[in-house]
Amino acid sequence: MKKISSLILAALLVAALFAIPLNSLAKEEASEPVGISDAAGFAAMETGGSYYLTANITVSETHTAAFAGTFDGKGFTITTTAPLFDRFEGTAKDLTIEGTVTSSADRGGAFCNTISGETTLSGIVNKAAVNGSTSKVTFADALELNGSYGGIYGTTEEKVPLTIENCVNYGKITGYTAGGISGKSNAILTMKNCKNFGDVVGTDVGAGLIAWTWGDFLIEDCANGSESSAPDITAESDAPGGIISYISGSTNGTCRNCVNWGTVHSTDSNAGGIVGRSGDKGDQTYENCVNYGNIVSTKSDAGGIFGATGGAGTRTFKNCVNRGKIYTEAENADAGGIVGFSKAQGTRVYEGCVNYAEVEGAHVGGIAGNDRSAVSVSRCANYGEIKGRKQAAGIIGSLGDGETSAPSSVEYCANEGKITATKDTAGGIIAYANGSTARTLTIKACYNTADVTGGCEASGILGYINGAPDTSVTLCFNTGKIASTDSGEKPIALYYNKAEGAKTKDTAKGNFYLAGCAEKEARNGADYLDATGVPEADFKSGKVCYEINQAAGEEIFFQTIGTDPVPTFSTASARVLFENGEYKNPSEPAPSTDPVTPPTPPTGDSAVIFVAVAIVSVIGTAVAVKIRKGFSA
Repeated sequence: MKKISSLILAALLVAALFAIPLNSLAKEEASEPVGISDAAGFAAMETGGSYYLTANITVSETHTAAFAGTFDGKGFTITTTAPLFDRFEGTAKDLTIEGTVTSSADRGGAFCNTISGETTLSGIVNKAAVNGSTSKVTFADALELNGSYGGIYGTTEEKVPLTIENCVNYGKITGYTAGGISGKSNAILTMKNCKNFGDVVGTDVGAGLIAWTWGDFLIEDCANGSESSAPDITAESDAPGGIISYISGSTNGTCRNCVNWGTVHSTDSNAGGIVGRSGDKGDQTYENCVNYGNIVSTKSDAGGIFGATGGAGTRTFKNCVNRGKIYTEAENADAGGIVGFSKAQGTRVYEGCVNYAEVEGAHVGGIAGNDRSAVSVSRCANYGEIKGRKQAAGIIGSLGDGETSAPSSVEYCANEGKITATKDTAGGIIAYANGSTARTLTIKACYNTADVTGGCEASGILGYINGAPDTSVTLCFNTGKIASTDSGEKPIALYYNKAEGAKTKDTAKGNFYLAGCAEKEARNGADYLDATGVPEADFKSGKVCYEINQAAGEEIFFQTIGTDPVPTFSTASARVLFENGEYKNPSEPAPSTDPVTPPTPPTGDSAVIFVAVAIVSVIGTAVAVKIRKGFSA
C-alpha cells in the first residue's frame, strides 16, 4: 500500500511540473513590453525596459537617460526635432523617423547620439534631415569626435559589438563628420542591406553610409543610392566615399556586394566610389563592389572603388567593377578605375576587376593609377579611355617605390581602351615600373588591342621599367598602334627594360605583335630590337591564339574564327586546333561560361526553437526535449 501511494505521489508531482508555464522556469521572468502612445510615455521609458509603439507620435526632446533595453517601432513613425536617444544599447527595430534634427553637440543622429553597448538595429528608416555642427566641436569624453553626425547614429563607444540590418536613410546629412548611417564608428561592426538616399555634406569627411570607422567591420549588400535616385556625397576637407569615407590605421574589414550610384566629390583630398581613403595598416578585402557614380577630386587622388589606401597590410580587390567617370583636377593627382593611389610597403591583390569608364589624372590606370606597393594582378581588364597628364596604362599607370622590396606580377590581363599620356610614359598594360633586383616584375599572358600614345616612352605592354634586369614578359600580344609625341623616342611594340644588363630579351618568349604597329619590337638597356611582327591574317586565322597556347602548355586564349578578330580570355569563344595544316575550331559546341556576378543575398529565414523542460522525478532524473520548427534557406 505504501508503495502504491508513493507511485501516485510521484505521478502527481510530474503532472504538476508539466502544468507550470515554461517561462516561469527561468531564473528571472522577463517583464511584459509596455506600449507607448505619446511623447510622455516615450520620455518615461526606463533603462532596461521593453517598449513598443502603438501609434505615430511626435517628440521634441531627446530621451536623455542611458537606455539599455528593447524598442520596437511596430512600423510606426516618430516625428522629432531632436535625436530620439542620447545613449542607446540593446535592440531597436521597425521604426520610421521624420522631421528635422538639429544638433549643436559633438555628436548627433536621428535615432541616437551614441551607441554605448552591444546593440542590434534592424529596419530603422530615417527620413529626417540631420543638421550638425560644420566645424570642430570640443569633445566631451575620451572619444575625439570633432562633430560626428549620421542619419541613424552619431558615434559609438570603443569596440562595442554593433549589428545594423535593413536600415535606410533618406534625409540630408550635414556636419563636420557626416554619414548617411553613421558619423564615426569605433564598433566591431556588422552592417547588412543598408542604404542611403540622402545627400551628405561633410566639412571634414562625408560618406553614404559611414563617415569614419576605426573598428573592424563586415559590410555586405549595402548601397549609396540606386539607378533612379543617386545622392551626392561631398567632403570639403578630407576624403569622401560612397560607402565609407575614412578607415583609420590597423582596421581589418571586409566590404562585399556594395554599390555606389552617387557622385562623390572632394574639394581637398581623395575620393572613392566605395572608400575615400584608409590608414597605413590593417588587412581589408573588397569583393563584388561596383561604382556607377562620377568620382571627382579637386586636389588629390580618386578611384572607382578606393581613392587612396595606406601602406602596410594587405588590401584585396576581387571582382570589383567601375562604370563611373574618374577625374582629378590637380596636376599631380592620380586616378584609377579601381584604386587611385596606394602607398608602399604593403601588398595589393587585384583579381577579376574591370573598368569600363573614362579615367583622367596624373598617373592613371584602368585598374590602379599609382600603386607603390608590391602587387599581384590577375584576370583584370580595362575597356575605358585612359588619359594621363604624366603616365597612363590600361592596368597600372605607375608601379613600385624604393620602400617596396617584394616582386610584382601581372597575369591574364587585357586592355582594349585608348591610352594617352601627355607628358610621360604610356603602356598598354603598365606604363612605368620602379624596379630593382628585389622588385622584379613578371608580366604573363596579357594583351593590348588599343592605340597607345606617350609623351615620351610608349609600348604596347610595358612602357618602361628601370633597375630590374630580370623582368619577364611572356605569352603576350599587342595589336594596338603605338606612338610617341617625343621625336627622340621610338614607339615599341612590347616592352622597354632600361636596367643595366637587362635580360628580358632572354626571357621574353611566346610574344606576338601586329606588323607595323610600332617602330621597334622592344628595348633592353640602350639596345632596340628591330620590329618584324606578324600579319593581321595570323591573328584572324587563329594562328597566334594556337601558338601562344602551345608555348604556354595550356589553353589560355580562345577565339571563334571568323567572329573574334584576336584571341580572347572568354571561354564563350571556341578553342583553336591545328589540323591538316589548318587552324580551326572544334565541331562540338563552345563551352558554356559562368560570368562572375555578385552572389544573390540570401532570402528566407530560419527558425530553430529549442525548448528545455526540466522534469524532476522522485529519483532525480532530468529530461531535455528539443523541438525544431520550420527551417528554410
